Amino acid sequence: MFTRALTALCLKPTASVLTTCRPLVSQQRPFATTVDIPVKGIVIIFPYYSRLVDPTTFCLHIHFPNLLASQAITPLPSHIQAWIRSFETNELIDIVLLDRTVFGAPRRVDILHRVVVWQRDNLRQGTASTKGRSDVRGRSGKLAPQKGRGKARVGSVRAPHRRGGGIAFGPKPRDHSTKLPHKMQDMGLRVALSVKYAQNQLIVVDSLQLETHKTKDLHLILRRNWAINKDSARTMLFVTGTECAEYENLERASRTLRSVGLLEAGNANVLSLLKYELVVVDKEAVKKLEKLLRVGN
Repeated sequence: MFTRALTALCLKPTASVLTTCRPLVSQQRPFATTVDIPVKGIVIIFPYYSRLVDPTTFCLHIHFPNLLASQAITPLPSHIQAWIRSFETNELIDIVLLDRTVFGAPRRVDILHRVVVWQRDNLRQGTASTKGRSDVRGRSGKLAPQKGRGKARVGSVRAPHRRGGGIAFGPKPRDHSTKLPHKMQDMGLRVALSVKYAQNQLIVVDSLQLETHKTKDLHLILRRNWAINKDSARTMLFVTGTECAEYENLERASRTLRSVGLLEAGNANVLSLLKYELVVVDKEAVKKLEKLLRVGN
């Protein structure tokens, strides 16, 4: 209805309604707004009537559904903010700017589902194997004559219906892996990181380097700052900006903790991000994730 009315308004070259309305309809928003536009000497043609507008007193009252003029003119900022915390003390240190396309993407449960199914398909071993009637031990000849015994007919001892016989249509080793476009894989990572950020489960720290490799020291930090115990259900994933070998103390300290995982930013995946409740990334990991996943690369 809005398109037909707007087309009817612009019947004369002197009408500047299109010039006035173009910024208002440039971007859709989940709200509605009403705009008063002064119109001079324009013939208004609606589906049911037509009349000449008084050029001195008429002011057109247009309702734009699902549009917000102020937000359409002013786009959202390209970055969002997050606190940088100290890993050992959990104190607030600074504020970091995160790329909105990476950490502020819209929630797409369908994309997450497709990526998780693809990952789990590729993780399947596919080594299940059973023996058919040609693989089991035993002679292939007929066990007894067809007639003359007064008993039921019998065939090969390898028949599937006999005890110890082969398996009919049993599983054989095969490849369960599936394919998924790389753009959808990257989009799944952006959605997973954005969901963690929106749920306040993404923690940015200054550094993940530990002074010692003692598990009890790491366990003390986790219990004091994030209430993670050996018996608690809370889990945490550490995402490092460089190879995990450079974080030897953290790797050795978290080796025996079931509730803690360690991952390099280049190996980040949707399944691991969704498996753990809290995701802790350092500043180097943030830069690497933005470099890999930024829209427009």
